[in-house]
Amino acid sequence: MNKFAKIYLIVMAVFLTALMCFFTIYWFNLDTFEKSNPENVAAKIFKYYFYELAFNKLYELEKPFLSKLETFDNYVAYLSDKTKGGEFRYLHVETDIDSDDVKRYFVFSDNDKFAEFELKRSTRFGKQIWKISFIISAYKKFDTFKIIVPEGQEVFVNDKLLDKNYKTGAAVQNHLAGSQDIYTIEGLISEPLVEVRHNKNKRILKFDSDENVFTAIPVFTADLLNNYTLYINNFEIDDSFLLREVRTGEADRLKLTRKIYRVPFGLGEPNIRIVGKTGAEGKINKTGEFNFVQEIIYNNELETQFRQHAISTAQTYALFMTNNARLADLANYFDTTTTLYTGIRTSEVYFFTPHARHWFSNVVASEFFDQGNGAFSSRVAFDQYFQRTAGGETFMFHLDITLFIREINGRYLVYDMLVNS
Repeated sequence: MNKFAKIYLIVMAVFLTALMCFFTIYWFNLDTFEKSNPENVAAKIFKYYFYELAFNKLYELEKPFLSKLETFDNYVAYLSDKTKGGEFRYLHVETDIDSDDVKRYFVFSDNDKFAEFELKRSTRFGKQIWKISFIISAYKKFDTFKIIVPEGQEVFVNDKLLDKNYKTGAAVQNHLAGSQDIYTIEGLISEPLVEVRHNKNKRILKFDSDENVFTAIPVFTADLLNNYTLYINNFEIDDSFLLREVRTGEADRLKLTRKIYRVPFGLGEPNIRIVGKTGAEGKINKTGEFNFVQEIIYNNELETQFRQHAISTAQTYALFMTNNARLADLANYFDTTTTLYTGIRTSEVYFFTPHARHWFSNVVASEFFDQGNGAFSSRVAFDQYFQRTAGGETFMFHLDITLFIREINGRYLVYDMLVNS
């Protein structure tokens, strides 16, 4: 190589080195200048992570803070559900932590916030710049919950076997549900897939939002009248198992409510029976795999014996209230010591519209029900017609009442009454 060529190569090497130094300093200063403005940094972060959801990039940031029981697929499903294909935007939001050195930004899908990130002021080679502090997109949305399974069964959450660290205490002994293992899970971002596996059998558990639990212990629901007692395998179920007490139209007419019990039972098919106050067993039907409902059974013997008495009682009440019967007539059918009788007796029936004649039609007596302790109830309904003058205009009232009758000194008298319409 001649002398001239050597000089040329040296000059070019020095030139290229100087050029590289120039561009390095230029790009460094340009990057520092851009990062000195938090809005420029926020725009770049939004574009990099959120403009088109970068699941992989976000997941790598979130992974250290997610439960080990959740996978990348769980995270993608959660975030996809949160965003639901909306239009993304971000906004600087003034918060309590905002200062000259901290900026917080919220990210929205349409109008729903689904993520946020924070910038903090920093120093680089004596220059002020803004750097990302954190990104949050996996807000915890699923409450802490329990998993209850028969003792010894393996539990999988999102196909991952739970170890002893998730088990909260030893197996719990329960005379109805048998021995149980209870696991407590917290910090998940979405509802998990929970399975139990035992002897090569696999079962997916359903989430009970009322109890906040996944359970492999069958929970039986029993719906019965409040004057009956529930027994399972001859064990009396008390109100510690009561879910709620409700009113229904049919039970209302009997002045009763319905009690709904939820009873965990892990010992096979339960023997369920209900017993009334008189000691007689009621009828409870299986209406689903784990549901039992008491059927209200009306008493045909009571209907045969007291049908006409119930009709006469109801019609005497109707006649008295329309100024067509005497107080002495009413006393033949009503317990005169009750507040019900006092209220009827003091009614101003003489103001009822004068009429020439009256009669009953469409008379029905039904729903004879043994209330226990020698009392029963009956529903009576009819139309009562009136004619103002002979051959003149008629008008009608419909009466639908439930009478509550008990024996007093050999007489069957009304002690309570319910007007159904």
